[in-house]
Amino acid sequence: MLRIRLPVMGVPVEFETDAPLVRDAVESALGSWRFLEHRPELVSPSARTAPRVSLRLAHQDGTASDRVTVSSPAPGRLELSGAGVSGSANGELLSASCTITPSVLRDRYLFEETVLPSLVLNLTTNLDRQPLHASAVRRRTQTLLLHGRSGTGKSTLAYAALRNGWHVLSDDAVFLQSSPRLRIWARAQRLHLPPEATVYFPELADRPLVRRQNAKWKLWVEPPASWPAALRPAEHATLCLLERGSGEPDARRIPGESAVRSVLDSLDPGFDLFRETIGPVLRTLVGDHAWIVRTAPDPRRTAAVLDQLVAT
Repeated sequence: MLRIRLPVMGVPVEFETDAPLVRDAVESALGSWRFLEHRPELVSPSARTAPRVSLRLAHQDGTASDRVTVSSPAPGRLELSGAGVSGSANGELLSASCTITPSVLRDRYLFEETVLPSLVLNLTTNLDRQPLHASAVRRRTQTLLLHGRSGTGKSTLAYAALRNGWHVLSDDAVFLQSSPRLRIWARAQRLHLPPEATVYFPELADRPLVRRQNAKWKLWVEPPASWPAALRPAEHATLCLLERGSGEPDARRIPGESAVRSVLDSLDPGFDLFRETIGPVLRTLVGDHAWIVRTAPDPRRTAAVLDQLVAT
């Protein structure tokens, strides 16, 4: 059995497999987290058995399908099923296992964006890494979290900010650690933008379309060279609640507790599993105020509002 250990978002995760090809694929997808081996103060000590992910390569092959189903039959439990994929994870036991065919392994996008993160995140979110539905962008020492329900334009706005010189840490979710201090982790992943984003960003016209787990088609944007910035957790950030508008964009300050209540009252499926526990760490994150950012139809104009927020 082949084994590697990677500190994913500061959580030491053990991977074991019977195939060198699988080991190499895991290393390719998550090996950048070895950066934290040089920052041991950011790696959480293993108070319990380290999370373990077992991956086996099936002997038979077939055609991989992007219609892999990810379901949760019970709290803390996860199941993966589909053409060439059969797996499960148990967050309470910190254990996951999955059998995949060579065709799934060859589909780099499917393996790195659905199969592997589904298993790993099911385990790490049980170890003080609570998910918040938000894009994250950073400029110098300033980090903004762009929170909103699916379809509010988080990813498109993050891409517009990228073009304005921001680093994109995540296009969809961040993970909040409360102990020993607040840390905001991101998972360096691809950006996924709606096809209509090409109206404002014609350079995306040649990007491939992929079908996400929610059956929506998205433009797949590979991470830029600056993406490793996502590996460094932030210890403070400004929360921005996105509100769709039809005119000029703007931002207005709101009390921190109002922002927290708004987030807790609008959790999308999956994120709502943490409703009872994320409140305290969210209050620490927000502090005494947050912002409501009313977006414009043109995300480039809204990105200019983000520039103004950090300039004040």
